[in-house]
Amino acid sequence: MINILIFVAFIIAIAVILLIDRKNIKREGIILIRRTQKGVNFIDKVANKFPRFWNVFSIIGVIVAVGAMFFASYFIIMSAVNVAAGGAEGVKLVLPGPVDNAVAGPAVLLMPWYFWVIGIFSLIIPHEFSHGIMSRLRKVKVKTVGWILLILLPGAFVEPDEKQLKKASAGTKLRIYAAGSFANFVVALVIFSFMFFIFVPGTLNVVGLTPRYLEADLPMAVANATGTILTIDGVQMLNQEILSEKMASIPVGSEINVETSTGNYSIVTVAHELRDGSRIGVIGPYYEQREIKHEFADTIMEPIIFFFGQLLDWVVLLNLGVGLVNLLPLKPLDGGLIMETIIEKLNGKKSLMTSRIVKLISVAFLFLLIYSVFGGLI
Repeated sequence: MINILIFVAFIIAIAVILLIDRKNIKREGIILIRRTQKGVNFIDKVANKFPRFWNVFSIIGVIVAVGAMFFASYFIIMSAVNVAAGGAEGVKLVLPGPVDNAVAGPAVLLMPWYFWVIGIFSLIIPHEFSHGIMSRLRKVKVKTVGWILLILLPGAFVEPDEKQLKKASAGTKLRIYAAGSFANFVVALVIFSFMFFIFVPGTLNVVGLTPRYLEADLPMAVANATGTILTIDGVQMLNQEILSEKMASIPVGSEINVETSTGNYSIVTVAHELRDGSRIGVIGPYYEQREIKHEFADTIMEPIIFFFGQLLDWVVLLNLGVGLVNLLPLKPLDGGLIMETIIEKLNGKKSLMTSRIVKLISVAFLFLLIYSVFGGLI
């Protein structure tokens, strides 16, 4: 109930802000738009201060974005095929809600609204400013910056001079269009690296290994020894190397004690066909099971660590997911603009045939995306 009340208060706060600033807000259909000159000078300064860095950034960005466009296209095609075959659900719309943990429903994944708000800002700001910086680097004027609001879905934009952009070279267009999603991938990589190398080792300890699955008719499966493997004969399983060394040291036919998160099991080992020692029928890759370090347990730090861990997970997920969807070959998404630029370059000029090809591909991927999200409901 408290979460719902705070969520309602958040919506009311947005409505109040819109009401106060209503003179500067324009409505275009069902979208509210707020344009401003604030931020344009900042974009100019950043672009002019580190031109070599941004040039390298833009070149790598084009390579990554084009590759990601093909990957996203393949992924959405296979997702739609799986939905059509009655298999796993396709992609979901990630929306905010008054929930404490992610709640999956048909076509929708509700996430805690406060994580969603923070995650959206971590997504929008680097994305749009990268577009703006690349525009200025390539001598395309940035007219305004601003934000948009579609119901409760916020967005932001950098508005380049359309006439200059149309006259720009294919290389310039590709660098500008690719910059946004590439910035999202960089954010995801930086946050993931921080989690992997600093946050997780600093706050959590490995307590065991969870195998991908148990081999049928082998000791662990026969004993129904499911869960995370914590110890084998009292030796804690902290990584795959320890597990392999331990099993290599145990003679075939030995009775061992395997402690898992679901209980203790007496297991008789069997021969391994590829190396000396025994096996018990577990298959990797193994996922490290972690728990909060003792010095943080049952203190005020425990909920703080849990909160930031979830937040960082969502920031990575949103930046990767939205960055990939944005690169689908579907106008007016950046991927559609990249596709159009490449086709124009291959044809030598913009033509009616180019426009028809771009429209056909865009319509096809729009259908695939919609079907992947909502096809399971049919």
